Amino acid sequence: MHFGGLDLSSTTDITAWCVGKKLEDGYKADFRFYIPEDRARIIEDRDRVPYSQWIREGWVTATPGKVVDYSFVEADILKDAKVLDMLHVGYDPWNAESTRQRLENEGLSCVALRQGYATLTAPCKELERCVINGTLDHGNNPVLDWMVSNVEVQTDVNGNIRPVRPEHNSGSKKIDGVMALVFMIAVAMATNDPTSIYESGAGLAL
Repeated sequence: MHFGGLDLSSTTDITAWCVGKKLEDGYKADFRFYIPEDRARIIEDRDRVPYSQWIREGWVTATPGKVVDYSFVEADILKDAKVLDMLHVGYDPWNAESTRQRLENEGLSCVALRQGYATLTAPCKELERCVINGTLDHGNNPVLDWMVSNVEVQTDVNGNIRPVRPEHNSGSKKIDGVMALVFMIAVAMATNDPTSIYESGAGLAL
């Protein structure tokens, strides 16, 4: 069984989709990133990363126009769901209501995961464990590598953690792929653990 994680951008920025599966002691995750074709050069200059090269190499999809065309994202999600036996998608509910409705109308279970300590601590610690143990296979994705380099870990007084963008120059320091990965791990943990905080009597929910 595969699981999904979706971090929708504003329509003028980068969107991240992660689909993965649980391994014996870790996860295998694949990523797709989307940016608006007509703004690709602007975003490249702002973020100072080679989006044009990544588009040519297939790591990033440039959707037509000045905004990300979510229909491309949704089509890829539905294709993965059909091919990979995927049912659950974790997502940040900000700016995602229309996409959630369309995916659920196609039979997917969409799990809203807000970016707070209560929601993110468990999957973040699971991700940290996999990184330390070398049990995360992310396909040597250069976009994800760049986003990982941007992440800072914020901790509260109780030792709970969540990933955040650095305060300095945060507009160009993207971590969308990391968030999508965390969301994927969250729904995978919830599905495999009947006592998970994400599960309710009606299924996966918060």
